[in-house]
Amino acid sequence: MAGIIDGNELDASLNIPLYYQLVVIFKRLILNGTLKEGDALPSELELCERFGISRSTVRQAFASLEKEGIVERHRGKGTFVSTPKLSRRLKNLYSFSEEMKMTGRRPESQTLAFELLERPQRDLVGRLKLNSGDKIYKMVRLRIADGEPIILETVFVPEKFCPGLTAEELEEKTLYHDILLGEHGVRAARATETYECTIVDKNEAELLKCKPMSGAFFVQRLSYTEKDEVFELALMLVRGDKCKYEIELGHDDVSVMRTFDS
Repeated sequence: MAGIIDGNELDASLNIPLYYQLVVIFKRLILNGTLKEGDALPSELELCERFGISRSTVRQAFASLEKEGIVERHRGKGTFVSTPKLSRRLKNLYSFSEEMKMTGRRPESQTLAFELLERPQRDLVGRLKLNSGDKIYKMVRLRIADGEPIILETVFVPEKFCPGLTAEELEEKTLYHDILLGEHGVRAARATETYECTIVDKNEAELLKCKPMSGAFFVQRLSYTEKDEVFELALMLVRGDKCKYEIELGHDDVSVMRTFDS
């Protein structure tokens, strides 16, 4: 097992912590294909003996790799390379189901709450650019990939865009492609999203199957039709240990990528 790190050395004379040098070694081994998805990393003891370092140094390196979603640690079994991340360009309009299918994952949506708001709050009516008296669907869904919860999502859609919508339909069909576009001809033209850092409370953690107080992204999205009508407001709590955003700066534009860990 320790043979995979032959040829790599740590240098205590460098102004770089030893644990981070070890992190770099494993990142390089994963990037060059020496370590692949599901492969086990050498044990703490093997690394201590190989590099002459303490267990606390090894544990700090493993903790750093785990925090980045690069490895997974299983008590009593060891540390393993994580499944490659899922990615997409945010400049494309978002569909969780379509994104998961394109990356070979099995998408699921579990509806936790569904109601038609007869008298929605004034600020909600304003954000959706509606008139007083307009009704709004409220849907709370858990978005799941390969059996693992990724996003806790609250969506508001004006009734006029999909009258007669039921909770059962949401379980069987996709909201955007099957219901809004396919059945009602609502075509998404553009969307705006904002991102904030937040933490997951106890109830949210139970639903997302992560630790309470874990880091997360709070994403707000407004989606517009070709007539510039707002057809959706989505509030999403995205697991921080399963998602990251990368920004590529070009000469003429900016490209943002969101990647999901499995």
